[in-house]
Amino acid sequence: MKEIFGKRLRELRKSKGITQSELALILNVTYYAVCNYERGKNMPSDDIKIMLAKFFNVSIDYMMGLTEDMYIHDKNSIVLLPKSVSANARKDIEASIHKIVMQEQNGSYK
Repeated sequence: MKEIFGKRLRELRKSKGITQSELALILNVTYYAVCNYERGKNMPSDDIKIMLAKFFNVSIDYMMGLTEDMYIHDKNSIVLLPKSVSANARKDIEASIHKIVMQEQNGSYK
């Protein structure tokens, strides 16, 4: 579970374009703590896990590897896809939608 958490944390951090040092400042932990989380050597406290999930707008279940569903969904954010759409395509679609929503929220969507 540590390896999955670390891999997903690294992917999420890189997708936001921030360094390990920047994430450490946000979390108020050391650079080495973030490095060890990403390497799967240590797991963060529950408080840090919650902060990470909120920061990256994903579920803790996703970060822990308990689900492949990256984003937290509510009844207003349902997108129905045919069953024939592969898991990789679903991830790409979710990531594209998430990117557009984030751009729209910060006023940069064209």
